[in-house]
Amino acid sequence: MKTLINLCAAFAIVIAPSQAYAARHIYAEVYYKHKVVLVGEWGDGGKADADTVWGYLKTIKFKPTDAFKNLKVNHAEKRVVLSGGGGSLADSKITVFISYGGKSKFRELSLVRIPKDEQDREWILDPKEVEDMFAYRLIGRRDAARLRYPEKLKTQKSE
Repeated sequence: MKTLINLCAAFAIVIAPSQAYAARHIYAEVYYKHKVVLVGEWGDGGKADADTVWGYLKTIKFKPTDAFKNLKVNHAEKRVVLSGGGGSLADSKITVFISYGGKSKFRELSLVRIPKDEQDREWILDPKEVEDMFAYRLIGRRDAARLRYPEKLKTQKSE
């Protein structure tokens, strides 16, 4: 009986977590003509606000979907520019979404090809364009309430 109790105690120590960590899975998608053409993901501890999460778009690697493959992008192209069409930004055919960070329409979006990794991710978004759309993205009220510096507005550098 004593052996059984010792064995149960040892098993409980092995399976008990030493410390619980909050983790958040973040999804990112690029829509073109209402179809998801690129998907990416990121993770953090759950404390980053919407401004910080939007910044993740500068480094997330994206995997092309079947809809992207239907665009017939040349495999040799190192940079591809999706055009959202003329007119107002609201009418654009390009939307970028990242959970907990917001979404925005783009007039055009440059995709940069990187070496394909083991998950078939081979595209990143142009970091400058992500930064340019910082002030134009839409976020939910909950995400807005969690902003660390709600008055912060990144300004574009004058040329």
